[in-house]
Amino acid sequence: MRLTLAVHSISQMDFGSKTQLEGTRLQIYVEELRRCILQDRRLQSVDLEIARPGESCRAGYVFDIIEPRAKEPGLGADFPGILGPVTPVGQGVTHVLRGAAVTVVDGGQPGGELGYESRRGGVSKILEMSGEAAKRSSYSDLQHLVMVPRAHPDIERHAVLNALRVASCRAAVFLAQTALSQLPDSTLDFELESPKSGNGNLPRVAYIGQIHGHQHGTESDEHILYGANTRGMMPTPLHPN
Repeated sequence: MRLTLAVHSISQMDFGSKTQLEGTRLQIYVEELRRCILQDRRLQSVDLEIARPGESCRAGYVFDIIEPRAKEPGLGADFPGILGPVTPVGQGVTHVLRGAAVTVVDGGQPGGELGYESRRGGVSKILEMSGEAAKRSSYSDLQHLVMVPRAHPDIERHAVLNALRVASCRAAVFLAQTALSQLPDSTLDFELESPKSGNGNLPRVAYIGQIHGHQHGTESDEHILYGANTRGMMPTPLHPN
């Protein structure tokens, strides 16, 4: 199984009249992206802004930050279990916009300006693009498309979180698809022989990882692994790709 990441470097992000990738400049047509996100009828609107390195900008509370990626057509689903069917995607070619990010702000978190502490003990997350905090963040040197999706008021909280996840993945694919017809700046190949073929020079190792602690519980539509919430999941082998 061989996976190739086709990496396209992004140094500039702007809004414009067309969504396209020109060299290292990513241009986004806002209305086209908005229509893509609002396919989800649970959302009534979405605010879109761009945050650049060094700007006096703070965004929060951050729901997630995703690197834009899209599969070559016919080589697997984008974000299987969330946007597409559950299918292996550790093969073929995936286009990556390195230096860009989709940052989703959860505008509906309880707590408001007083801050938010989740039921799992976590605290609210803030994106800083300048100042001392930015120097200590691995995200402050990225070009951010900042999204604030707003759900209809009658949508239950767990469904709102599900809608935010879907919106973030849709936007990531939307941006990365601009690179499908272009040559990448570099490529990264990941290939692993099957266990049956063996390699006499390497030990046989299995890594056991707990992806979620069930003492916290999960929502019925919460995306943990391939779109599933892991309830009742048996031990499952995963290929490193």
